[in-house]
Amino acid sequence: AGPRQDLLAQEKPLLVDYLKRQGKLLLLADPATPASWGEIIAPWGLALSPGRVIDEVSYAFPDKFSPAVQRNQYLLGAVTKSLDTTFFPNARAVDITAILKQEIPEQDKDKDKVSPIQIVDMGLTTRSSWAETSSGEPKFDKDKDSPGPLALVTLVEATAPLGEKPPGQPLDKRTRLVVVGNSAFASNQFF
Repeated sequence: AGPRQDLLAQEKPLLVDYLKRQGKLLLLADPATPASWGEIIAPWGLALSPGRVIDEVSYAFPDKFSPAVQRNQYLLGAVTKSLDTTFFPNARAVDITAILKQEIPEQDKDKDKVSPIQIVDMGLTTRSSWAETSSGEPKFDKDKDSPGPLALVTLVEATAPLGEKPPGQPLDKRTRLVVVGNSAFASNQFF
């Protein structure tokens, strides 16, 4: 949880290979999570957004840098139905990669084309949130900051990384990743 060091050169290919063989990964990423972890999730269509998430409506008072995901902001009921309000201090947003953003319109045009990757944003901030990328007094800058709602928890299920042909295994054999833009929420320090 909350990796603070880059993956070692010999660790990275092992983790990449494990994920390609229907591996599972839970990544709790903080703003200081090293880039090598972002490189691990990128082939699966995910990116860790720069900056820290601010939510002006739903947060752990008095810290707007501690967004709260309310029960009704959780999706995928079977997984999140027992969760109540959850705080994500110092969180970063989980986004989809530019490559996946290009692929989505192509799928809309070609209804027969099926992506090997399915992504579900499981926990979202409010529309009054953004990813603050500058230091100093927080203020939304439409040219630099990403507007909300933002995903703080994202699930990926995939038969293959982007751009790769799925192997011949049954379709129920899938790689699964859950990426959370914060590790401190797991400590449950607010309750």
